[in-house]
Amino acid sequence: MTKGSTVPKGNVKIFGGFSFPKKITVVSNKFRSLAKYNSDTQKIETTVKPLSDFQKKLINTVWLPRTLRNPILVYGLMWFALFGSMESSTVSLVRLISTVSFFTLGFWFISKRIAKWHGAEHMTIEAYLTEGDTSTEGIKKYSPINKRCGGRFLLPWLMVVVVFNFLNLGNWFITLGIVTILELDRFIPMHKVPVFRQASYLLQKYITTKEPNERELLTAQKAMLLLIEAHEELEQKQQKSL
Repeated sequence: MTKGSTVPKGNVKIFGGFSFPKKITVVSNKFRSLAKYNSDTQKIETTVKPLSDFQKKLINTVWLPRTLRNPILVYGLMWFALFGSMESSTVSLVRLISTVSFFTLGFWFISKRIAKWHGAEHMTIEAYLTEGDTSTEGIKKYSPINKRCGGRFLLPWLMVVVVFNFLNLGNWFITLGIVTILELDRFIPMHKVPVFRQASYLLQKYITTKEPNERELLTAQKAMLLLIEAHEELEQKQQKSL
């Protein structure tokens, strides 16, 4: 299956993907697959694991707030709400400088080390969601820039932080505003708001995604194929048990 195949559109419910240097993960409503490029052997190593019952409930419970479906986001928001405030102007200045430095270095690292992997992830998931296509030819037809990217939240979240700080509201209010934006995306998709869509487009175009090379493309493809295989095997087992 290394060359890819065309599978029925919607056969696997894709929850999302994650990209790191030389690693791409694709998550469905039942499994998490990982494809890792080994620079020494120049081969792609793959693993797939079923989600825990708890993880399945988080992903598949429609009424559950999106915020609660991402433990990392929950942890970050709780930390910000509880410990983010600083009274001293000197300490606040240090926090501002640290924050700017953190994001500057973070964006530089993403642009240099992750952007091509991120772009391959976007292209592969979009090819499958749109056409059920996992062939390299089909994947290459799609853009690394994707409207579903989490970058669509960057500008609205920054606006919440700036406005609420200007109004001298506490971190609990800022946290509530960030969560509200995330939940509103269900009803008013951020990518349909022109200014947010354009901000996400520019962020992806110049920082977070790039056109992938063959190794990034094949790594993302492997992750998707492995996920599909896991679903097919599960379905076969369920049919045999009937």
